Amino acid sequence: MSVSRQNKNCVKDVNPQSENWILIARVIRLWFVSDFKKTKFPFSMEMVIQDKDGDRIHVSVRRTLIYKFQNDIFEDKVYSFNFFSVSTNSGSYRTTCHQYKINFQFGTKVTSIDVIGILTGVGTQRELNRSGSTTKLNAISIEADGMIESMDSPTQGLSQLCDSGKQNVEDEFITFIHRNTIQGPKDCKEESTFVILATIKHIVADDDWWYTACLCGKVVYPDSKMFFCEKYNKHVIKVQQRYKLKLRVIDETDSTTFVLFDRDATTLINKSCAELFESHDKLIRMQKCTIATSTQHYNTL
Repeated sequence: MSVSRQNKNCVKDVNPQSENWILIARVIRLWFVSDFKKTKFPFSMEMVIQDKDGDRIHVSVRRTLIYKFQNDIFEDKVYSFNFFSVSTNSGSYRTTCHQYKINFQFGTKVTSIDVIGILTGVGTQRELNRSGSTTKLNAISIEADGMIESMDSPTQGLSQLCDSGKQNVEDEFITFIHRNTIQGPKDCKEESTFVILATIKHIVADDDWWYTACLCGKVVYPDSKMFFCEKYNKHVIKVQQRYKLKLRVIDETDSTTFVLFDRDATTLINKSCAELFESHDKLIRMQKCTIATSTQHYNTL
């Protein structure tokens, strides 16, 4: 599919003043955000796209539009995007440094681009060291629908499109998110959000590590042989155990205690709180059975 060069725009120029943008970019990340209230369908589909200049922008597809695009867009593929809206890239966690983000609409058009064109430049051979192995490569410049235009540095455009698209997720997080130290929150005088890289020393064991919650996720209290949920302002019968782990963490500036709640704790332990309780109960039953069997054997002697 060919898109005329004079009609395409650059990611860095995208802003809310227009909805007539035409972008040609590679999808370097694509994921679905889960809806914890409705597990059957995801809450949204999210992407990060990158153009030939290496500029990136976040793309969001709301729940009701996922079905229109999820079977036509894939990671590491190049597409043209047009007829979308643009809004401010706000929030505590941002995947790109771009001031704005793209929101798909019902009429958004996404067209696959085959990046095959004319060889217009050959770079110098270099070696790439990854995971202890060395790979020799030679970068080339290909002219294809304007995807790579710079002849001053033939390797730049190609490397932006082909090499950088598969960057490690942890590397991207560290690259784009401003990190703070443990001392940072202690010096803060107002409510704020911090991203801290620290080492977990141990789990604080001398405290409650779980709590009983309503299915809505809020804590409940025993009352009248049932449980009372303040959110719903009524008694409930169905409850669940949820994590509330206290972690002792340390970095080069200080140490402190962080509280890890159910979703993040489940990811860390790779087991839900209910599953951990079930495993613990099975272990206790096995120990009791072993003790009872040993007692009977002793009495028969």
